[in-house]
Formats: sequence, structure tokens, C-alpha cells
Amino acid sequence: MAMAETFSDYIVYVDESGTNSLRNINHNYPVFCLAFCVFERQKYSDEVIPALRTLKLRHWDNDKAILHGQEIRRSGSHKLKAELGEVLNQIPFSIIASVIRNDRLKARKEQSGKPDEWALLFCMERLVRWLLQKGEADKTIDIVFESRGKDDDRFELGLYRILNGTHAIPSSYASFRSMRFIPSFVPKADNEIGLQVADLVARPIASHELNSEEDKPDYSAIKDKLIQDSPKVFPAEATTP
Repeated sequence: MAMAETFSDYIVYVDESGTNSLRNINHNYPVFCLAFCVFERQKYSDEVIPALRTLKLRHWDNDKAILHGQEIRRSGSHKLKAELGEVLNQIPFSIIASVIRNDRLKARKEQSGKPDEWALLFCMERLVRWLLQKGEADKTIDIVFESRGKDDDRFELGLYRILNGTHAIPSSYASFRSMRFIPSFVPKADNEIGLQVADLVARPIASHELNSEEDKPDYSAIKDKLIQDSPKVFPAEATTP
């Protein structure tokens, strides 16, 4: 008789910021950031969802509003931004992130792979290490991406290749098969709280990499949640002429 499947105590929500292209680089924002927000399931249900719903009810008629970082930045509502920063700082979750410097990657002629392929690989390496430290070996983990249409197949295939050792970018990390990942792709309209949190953290992390001297409030609210105190940045340094 087959053993019953054991689900992880954690669930992962993923979002991105920036451009997944080395052809038309935005020199004001030459990055691609992938952010994994890792929640303990029970705390997600008991603390995270109520906290974000309460925030929504303070600013809208109901809790159906979808928190979107770009719209909040454009709104000019300092009160909403401040309260949102406090909530993000207080709710329990961890961030695993990778920032790909598209400008540096393009300059390295010997490098292959698109920015999202590098970012996904680095995030998965860190995620598996972190989960193993938490005793999650041999468990099944849900990893939830925001649905972006045709990009869904690219991320799903990239994840499958990483886990099976057939990824275009070689990895020496050997523990990908120590647990089972189930990817799903959820539209923004579904109002999934975890995806909204991931949306809210991705851009501040990328922006901080571009200008670390300016510690903005949206980054200050989440920086202590980053594992290893910082995202994985690649390439770490510009190519020397």
C-alpha cells in the first residue's frame, strides 16, 4: 500500500518585478527580481489573511480590493503606504529573493540563459535549503505563481527542469528531489492574499539593489524578513572592461 502524501507546513507565493529580457534593457530599472514569500500555513490562515483584510476594510468599502504595489505607489496615499508597511513588518513570513542585473548579465558574453531562468534557479536553491533546515524533507509543498498567461508554461517548465536536473543552467545543488513541489498559477483577480504580499515586496527589493544608499520605507518594512539578510544578486559585479 502506498504511503499517504504528507503536506508541508509551509506554502510559497511568487511574484516578479522588472523585465525578463536582455534585448531592450531599461537603463533606469535594469533588473529582474523574483520574490518567494514563504508562509507557515497555520499562521497564514490565523494571522496574515486577517491582518490584510482588516487593512483593506480600513481603506475600502469591503475586503475585495486587490493590493497592487504599482497602484499604491501611484495613489499618493501616505496613510495607506505607512499602514501597509506596518502590516508587512508585523505579519509572519520569510522572503527568498533573487535580483538579476540584466545590464551586467548582457555584458557577460559567456553567460547563457534568460533572467527569469537564473532567478528561478537561485530562488529554488535557497528555498530547498531553507525547507530542509525546517525539517520539510519528503513533504509536498505548494508553490503559487501569479498567472501571466503564456508565461505560466515557461515557469512551470523551468521549475520541472530544475527539479529533474535538466535545466539549461547547470546547478551543483543535489537536494531538489528531497521534496515534491506542486506549482499552480492563480489570476490576480482571485484576490489571493499571499500573491498580493509577493507583489508588494518584489519591487522594493529590486529598487534597493539599484540604490542601497537610500533605505526607503517600503524596503525597511521587509528587509528583516529576507533569509541570509539579502537577496541573491547576479552577476554580483559588473564586468571589468
